[in-house]
Amino acid sequence: MKRWGSALFPLSLLLILTGLTFWLRYATELPQTKHDGKLRHDPDYIITDAILRKIDQTGRLKYTLSATDIRHYPDDESTDMLKPNLVHFQAKSPR
Repeated sequence: MKRWGSALFPLSLLLILTGLTFWLRYATELPQTKHDGKLRHDPDYIITDAILRKIDQTGRLKYTLSATDIRHYPDDESTDMLKPNLVHFQAKSPR
């Protein structure tokens, strides 16, 4: 009986260490990244020489936004404008 007791302790210690090793490997494993192109920062559309005009309900021009180049990036939903120019028109106040 004494033989089993002395052999059982190192064997159980070895099994516990093996289990902890597999658990640690699983816990620290990085998730797989997909290479489907969604992580790329490429524009999905490009507009050159763009002019946007906003009018109010009465038909008067409120502002004009123009840019030489507009690029939209779908990965983070950002939009970049090259040389933007915003002109805001104010209604004449009565005197």
